[in-house]
Amino acid sequence: NYSDLEISPNPANQFVTLSLKNNTISEAKITITNSVGQKVKTIENANFSTGKYALDLNDLVNGQYIVKITQGTTSFLQKLNISK
Repeated sequence: NYSDLEISPNPANQFVTLSLKNNTISEAKITITNSVGQKVKTIENANFSTGKYALDLNDLVNGQYIVKITQGTTSFLQKLNISK
């Protein structure tokens, strides 16, 4: 669901904050895929207890990505642009 996940700033260069609207989850899996569908970063058990998560992007290169947050059968998707 694109409307429930907010990424800021976007475009980003070093860090972003992932915010879930109507957050009811405490931990989730974050998966980042590049523009050709390859998984480039996975974070297991990311702590969303405050409704937000700070994500380090220093290991990713410029480009377009899809951020997916999953808990159980619920997933949230959003596009992310990195420009360093």
